[in-house]
Amino acid sequence: MSGSTTLKAGSAAVDITPPVGIALTGYVLREGPSIGVHDRLYARAVVFDDGHCRAALVVCDLLALDRGFVASARQAIEAATGIPGAHVMIACTHTHSGPATIFLYGCGDVDHAWLDVLRQHLVNVVQAACASMRKARVATTARHLDMVARNRRDPEGPMNPCLWVWCVVDTRGQPIATLLSYWCHPTVLGHTNRLISADYPGAAIARVPVSYTHLTLPTIYSV
Repeated sequence: MSGSTTLKAGSAAVDITPPVGIALTGYVLREGPSIGVHDRLYARAVVFDDGHCRAALVVCDLLALDRGFVASARQAIEAATGIPGAHVMIACTHTHSGPATIFLYGCGDVDHAWLDVLRQHLVNVVQAACASMRKARVATTARHLDMVARNRRDPEGPMNPCLWVWCVVDTRGQPIATLLSYWCHPTVLGHTNRLISADYPGAAIARVPVSYTHLTLPTIYSV
């Protein structure tokens, strides 16, 4: 990527924790709905603008979202922000301790009224990210975490132990957003858990440094 283009970025987060009592998803063996909150769920957005194109990434502490919901959320975000729906990626961390958001047999009934609330939360978080945009640069690094994930079907089979980290900072080096990518199922709490939780991705995000002043990373896109 060329450093001659001015990159801007902004980020925001919104609490999307559903009410206690909502059905949880991810385990057929789980008995009963949620009975409390272990840790809060969030939708987090980062918006990028290179002067020619604007795009948004929205990541939710949820198991999954179906195509119909994603299409409607993209449409609502486009109407509210002007970002084309095709430029909006909506992803989930895949926690197995979140609310039922898609149909999975034996894994809780979807609360469509709550999904309507969630859709508005996604619009709001992208709007907030747009409002916080400033000049930015992006740096990336990777590390191998060989002792965390495993191939549960074949211990000798393939797996990806690589943790990718993208740091988005402003011109003063202050953090705008951190993106983490790691291949490992968020099933730490197991089927007996009935507390709402973001599972290990939530714990990982809570430990992201609030300052990057001690890090030396290669810049791949700058102002």
